[in-house]
Amino acid sequence: MNSAQLEEIAEGFEVLATRNFRTPLVPLLERVNQSPHVRERILSYDDHILKQFPLMAHFATIRVMSLQLKVLR
Repeated sequence: MNSAQLEEIAEGFEVLATRNFRTPLVPLLERVNQSPHVRERILSYDDHILKQFPLMAHFATIRVMSLQLKVLR
């Protein structure tokens, strides 16, 4: 789903918060190393990358949004 489709779904709602998860590198690196300890580090680095470089959000494979219905006045 692309950003335009997400905006269409969120139409009529106020977006309270958005958070992105998992760049495409996460599944690739998880396949290379299956250790739970390493997986935690991969996810931690991925989270850091997405927070420090907002433009990377375009590549995130998961987006969570907190929505509130807009009140019509």
